[in-house]
Amino acid sequence: MIWQNLIMSDFFTALSNYLRDTRKEAGVVQKLMDIPIADAKGVHKALVK
Repeated sequence: MIWQNLIMSDFFTALSNYLRDTRKEAGVVQKLMDIPIADAKGVHKALVK
């Protein structure tokens, strides 16, 4: 599936590590990806699992 390839990209791997290491919230995802906060919260949740 396309979304699995996207999630496994270097960007998302690095972002996931960064979010876990720094305990940053969804606002960082929102700013980096230029997406609405509701979407950023979903991405954040998936990346810090």
